[in-house]
Amino acid sequence: MVLKCNQEQFKALHRLFAVVMAEQPTEMVDSLLKDLLQPIYHKLNTRVNSYMNGKRGWNLSLTPLQAKTYYVFFENMDLSQNWLYEHLIIREHLKVINKALA
Repeated sequence: MVLKCNQEQFKALHRLFAVVMAEQPTEMVDSLLKDLLQPIYHKLNTRVNSYMNGKRGWNLSLTPLQAKTYYVFFENMDLSQNWLYEHLIIREHLKVINKALA
């Protein structure tokens, strides 16, 4: 599954993931979801670093398991006003994932 992003959206997701991944989970479910999100965060980091080396392309490719994890985690996450732009990006991604995997 491919989630479409432009450069600005991709970098915004990368910043959000950096904050999310740095937080300590308070419940077992959050810990499990963060473990499952780790490969997605790794993809974001790799793509940002690839851009620094001259490579282009900002879409995010996810396996079905990664897409479901992304969906469950962000569907249940309440993003504060500080993450409004990222919230809009994620809402569009959730619609795409839901349509493809429902």
